[in-house]
Amino acid sequence: MKIKMSLSKKFCGVTVYILGTLMIISGISYFTQDSVDNEYKEILAINMGQRMATTDALEELGRATQAFRNHLIRGDDATVKAYHEIAKKIGDCIDRFDMTSLTDAERDLAKKAREELVIYDKKMDVLVVLRKKNQRSENRRSTGW
Repeated sequence: MKIKMSLSKKFCGVTVYILGTLMIISGISYFTQDSVDNEYKEILAINMGQRMATTDALEELGRATQAFRNHLIRGDDATVKAYHEIAKKIGDCIDRFDMTSLTDAERDLAKKAREELVIYDKKMDVLVVLRKKNQRSENRRSTGW
């Protein structure tokens, strides 16, 4: 049993077949591209969080250095307090960096930064002790003792 189709029906059938195939390919491409796009957005968001945490830590490190220098010049207790507060802010920045870490290498960097921050924070206390010893020795010299 042969089905006779006119040329216009054949043309419509081929057109529907081509359009259907193109729609399926377009749908697959759209969903694939959308998932890739979402993954890149997630990666960029994490990396941006790490960049912001790093930038904030560097800004706070500059402030800590300034507080250290101010204590060398002035020797007042306000700079010591400011230094320790700034060191705490740096620790918070390191924690933010660690929260967005994806690899063990990044977590190791955060751990090492925390260890170095503890050492860095104690340097102000050492400076305070040395400054007090220096002031006592200067007082002894000026009074003749």
